Amino acid sequence: MSEPQTTKPVALEETSLFKNVREDMVQDLIDRFAERPLTGAEVVFKQGDPGDFLVVITSGQFDLIRNGATGEVHLAELGPGTILGHVSLVDGGPRSATLRAHDGGSVATLDRKTFSALWQDPSPDAVQLQMRVTQLVIEELRVANRKLAGLLDMPLAETPEAIQRLLGVTAHR
Repeated sequence: MSEPQTTKPVALEETSLFKNVREDMVQDLIDRFAERPLTGAEVVFKQGDPGDFLVVITSGQFDLIRNGATGEVHLAELGPGTILGHVSLVDGGPRSATLRAHDGGSVATLDRKTFSALWQDPSPDAVQLQMRVTQLVIEELRVANRKLAGLLDMPLAETPEAIQRLLGVTAHR
């Protein structure tokens, strides 16, 4: 997930998804997205739903929420420019959390069918978007690896028991 720090509405072409994409290719790529206006505390996707579209928040504030054994956990507050769903779009996995608007806003979406068609399209603009989505997935993996490495570097006696169970290790006393 890409998380910029802004509350101002952002144009799709200003997001990191279009970083390093040639200016003359941007509009053709933007035309492949669908704009979705939201009202109230509308849910964009729910945890467990099929990950069949990528989301770019273009306006508004959103909560990323995960339902766990103890109830709802607030993971992050997200705003314009944030990109979500790129991992699910590539691997077909289910959503790992719920995305809900605070009080309206808008998102741009790229569905799996359109994204898959890009893999058949040899045009430079299609290749640029494929490369950028792939880079975002790799960045997400690197962030997760850094977090895991940080947990593994902690002395086990200082690691919360829940994390020890998650990692399948126990502290020896």
